[in-house]
Amino acid sequence: MNRTRRPGRLAGSTLAGVLLARALAAVLAGSLAVVLAGGLAGCSAARQAGAAALVAGDRVTIERLQELSAEVERAGAAVDPQTREPLSMGEVQRRTLAKLITSRILADAADREGIEVTQGDVDRRYDEFVQLAGGEEAVRQGLAMARNVPPSYARQYVRDLITSERLARRLVPGRDDDPEVAARRQEALSRVLVGTGGRLRVTVNPRYGTWQPDSGAIVALVSGGLSRTVEESGAGGDEGQ
Repeated sequence: MNRTRRPGRLAGSTLAGVLLARALAAVLAGSLAVVLAGGLAGCSAARQAGAAALVAGDRVTIERLQELSAEVERAGAAVDPQTREPLSMGEVQRRTLAKLITSRILADAADREGIEVTQGDVDRRYDEFVQLAGGEEAVRQGLAMARNVPPSYARQYVRDLITSERLARRLVPGRDDDPEVAARRQEALSRVLVGTGGRLRVTVNPRYGTWQPDSGAIVALVSGGLSRTVEESGAGGDEGQ
């Protein structure tokens, strides 16, 4: 059967990246970034062996972090999505670790509100992206290039999207297309997630850096001087590898 592609259908990794960036950025790169910027600064070294970070005492393992970071590099996505400048492996690891931590914070906040996201919910939304993008590989590559998302982590990233949408709607009812409602939702979601992050007592292994409240990122620490960031010391190198 000869199938004709409908005009305007998105295809290819570049267009998939545009699609997914638009869908995910408003929530994950907006509200969730504020979580990191606003309330997770008071972190000390993760002290459990093999831990890249601790969230409420639960480990994000170094092994898992290294596996996912290597995926980003293999996908050719170790570049800054805005500037297209190459990222060091240390920076890829810090960005990946931030995603893993933020995902756990979001899940806990949603659970406290009685919000459930099933695997079926995730599969349906993911399949929508696949159809719009022209294939699963386009979705995975698009997310990698647009958000430095490890390809195998794409479904979890979509789960986080759905969870944040439902949590925001629970916090602030209203029409999705109302700009005022959208702004109030982002503010409310950020406030709840900041509080959740503080309650969960996130700690980061100094090998990867420290939470930086003004930028909402994990910032590299100076080798041999774990109380100072690279920026504070005036050093220009990347110590996160």
